[in-house]
Amino acid sequence: MASRSAISPWLAALLLLLTLPVAVKAQDYIITTNNDTITIVQYTGVGGSVTIPDTINNLTVIRIGSNAFENCSSLTNITICDNVICIGDRAFSGCDGLVGVVIGNSVTTIGMVHLNGASVLRT
Repeated sequence: MASRSAISPWLAALLLLLTLPVAVKAQDYIITTNNDTITIVQYTGVGGSVTIPDTINNLTVIRIGSNAFENCSSLTNITICDNVICIGDRAFSGCDGLVGVVIGNSVTTIGMVHLNGASVLRT
């Protein structure tokens, strides 16, 4: 029979894991949640014109993570909603087809080289 002290560390580890953000697929994105907000960590859609939604699963989208759209050469235009406050490093790196970007009013932080590869950016 297992002693109580042998079970407690396992239970503690399991409880700790349950508190960590988990990446899940929602719409065309892989997202993490934290304090009832969403971070987009990867785009999985087909490209073209993309609008970052205000909410996903009734939670507010506030961040686009580092490398979230990296090498999405089929992305042509992106509109970032007003709820987003942070765009991570290299979020749009390698998006060679990107020609238009509309950034919402709430963005206060933009990571480095986030439009690297967008050689014909017009807006």
